[in-house]
This record gives sequence, structure tokens and C-alpha cells, in this order.
Amino acid sequence: MKTEIREQHLAVPLRLRDQGSRLLTRPPGPLDLGVLRLAGCQAQRVALSDDASTGHDHHLVRFNLELDVNSSAPPFDWYEVTLSFPETSTVVDAAPHTAPHPVGAHSYVVNHYANLVPCGDHPGDAYLPVRDAAVSTLGVGTSVVRWQYRRVTGFTSGSQVAWVVLAAPAGTTTLPVKLSVRFDHAGEDVDLLPVDLPMHLAVALAGSGAASAQTPLFPTAGTRRTAEPQPPRIFICYAHDTPHHIQQCRALARFLQRQGFDVHIDHLYDSTRQDWYVWAHEQITTADFTLIIASPACCVVGDGQMPAKLHRGLQSEMGILRELLHTDRAQWTKRLLPVVLPGGTPDEIPLFLQPRTVDHYPVHAFTKAGAADLLAALRHDPRVQGVAA
Repeated sequence: MKTEIREQHLAVPLRLRDQGSRLLTRPPGPLDLGVLRLAGCQAQRVALSDDASTGHDHHLVRFNLELDVNSSAPPFDWYEVTLSFPETSTVVDAAPHTAPHPVGAHSYVVNHYANLVPCGDHPGDAYLPVRDAAVSTLGVGTSVVRWQYRRVTGFTSGSQVAWVVLAAPAGTTTLPVKLSVRFDHAGEDVDLLPVDLPMHLAVALAGSGAASAQTPLFPTAGTRRTAEPQPPRIFICYAHDTPHHIQQCRALARFLQRQGFDVHIDHLYDSTRQDWYVWAHEQITTADFTLIIASPACCVVGDGQMPAKLHRGLQSEMGILRELLHTDRAQWTKRLLPVVLPGGTPDEIPLFLQPRTVDHYPVHAFTKAGAADLLAALRHDPRVQGVAA
């Protein structure tokens, strides 16, 4: 039994605003990058043998998405689509799967593990058209799934399909979903910030009493898929010293995004009212690595010499870092990485991070060669070390 919605008006704008928090919406002006539309959503229940024992129904849900990019807008070379389901539900699998390069059209079947398994030339349960971008799939096994799309030459308008195998409490007939988009423009104007304006929708599901639930076409196909290796989650901690330094930090974030990392930085979260201490605590404690970007203000704040009324956000972040490092030095020495960007020096690293006796990571250019030490550390390559002066 299939249920379907077609809501052409459901859309998430890709919009920029200025630092003064004034929403910039001059159509068709250059500050509206475009829109991501939900062109349709279809759910179909999949009958699995263990549904009764787990108390959950499994559903295969397709989301048809249309990216409409304004040709005159600043380019962007990555964006992230997020589907947030209730915490009582679990995304068992999601497609497209992670792929570091574009892939051709292909199909999947759902097996009895509720996994999406490629099925070659056979007709499948889920079909994906040609994709011209690299993608990282994050959040499988949780209630929030994210697809990060990357394309060096930037994005143009086009359609895409996302599939989710969802385990929802038995008998659920309607499921609230939040669709949001995260992105960043590739320009050097640091006064322009991306805006997060998610949309909320309700997906109709076929409950346990549905007369006909699809059974897997090839129930024994494949093996149980374990969660795909997730790219390291990275938080970038930096001072707003100068516009040039801010631009450098954002350029570092974009570079690491292009390398497939899960990067988090303040300006991507600046469109709604935040408790920034809570936000910083969550970012630091959930990140695999926190990059502390060396700069004159970073050094002064980190060593507790900055007046209390200045750089308050960074002072909170540095307080958290000092406390964590003091609590478990062995763990946090590995997770807190001082980074020196082009034009900076190790003398701009706060003293509590031991710039001379513990490794730091110089980035000479935003290229693989120019950031080799940092990339090796983020990928846990023991053959390459940082620099200790």
C-alpha cells in the first residue's frame, strides 16, 4: 500500500543575509541563491518478519527534490539536505549511499535486514538517477539523516531523489518531518551569512493494518549493512580578528568540506537565536576534532588576557576547552588541534595548548599539499605528524 503527497509549494529557500540580521530577499537579486523544493513524497510499508517482535513497522519513503539555482547568485560548491524524524523513529538505511565521486543510475532492493542493496540490472524497490556530485550520507541509525553534496564546479538546477528505510512505532499513520538545508557561498564577502529556514511536513504512512505490505523482492540479498564509516566531525573555533582572518577561516571550512569532512562553524548557525554557550559546548563535545585557529585575538583570549566585554563568545569556547583539557589531558590533547593559517605564526597559539612542546598544524594553502599535515591528522594517519617548534 502506497501513500503519496504532492505539494509543489513546499520549499526551503537558499538565502543569504547581512551581518545585521536583516533578511535580504531582493528577487531576483544576487542574494537569493535559489530554492530546494519538495516535489513529492511517497511511502510504502515493507513487511519484515521481525516487525511484530520489535514493535515497529518499516517503511520505504521516497523524497523527490528539485534544486532551482539562480544563475546570477553567488556560487556554492556544497550543500546538505537534512531530514529530521521523531526520536521514536530510526533511519535504518538511506540512499544515495556515500560515494566520493559522481555515479550512474542504479537500483536498490530492500532485504530482510531493512537495508537497501544494489541489485544490478534487476528491477528494484528504489531507483536513483545519475548523480553528478559526490555525497556523504550521515546519520544512518539515528532519527536524523543528512546528505552532503559536493561539486567543485558549483551546482545548477536539477532534480534528485532521496530514499529512506524508516522504522516507526507500529501503527503510525502520519509522521512529522523537518526538511532543512545547510550551505555556504563561495564568495569572499564575510558580511553575507547563509540562512536556515527549514520547512515542516507530514508524511502519510501505511499503518500495521494495511491490507497489502510489500515483501522484499530478494529477502536474502546482501548482508546486514553496518553503519557506513562516518567522516570525522570537525568544529572550527576562531576569533573574529579581521575580515581577512574570518574569510580565511571560512575558506578552510569550505576546503575541508570538499575533502568530505563533516564541518561545523559558527556562521552556518547564525540565522536563529542561539544560546551560544550551549551551542559551543555541544559542538566541542560532539566533534571528533576541534580546530583552534591561531590569531592574535585567539592567543589573548585563550590565555585569559582579553577584557571581559570583548570576544565573549570565544571566551566561552576557550573556557570549555581549558576545562576539558584539564579534565582528561590524554583524550583532549588528541582532539584539540591548533592550526596556523597562511600568514600566521605558532606564537598566536594560546599557551594552554602548548604551541612549542605539542604538535600544531600549519596550513600553507587550501590544497591537499598545503594542508597535508592537518589532513593526515584528521584521517588518523600515524605516518604524518604535526609540527612542534
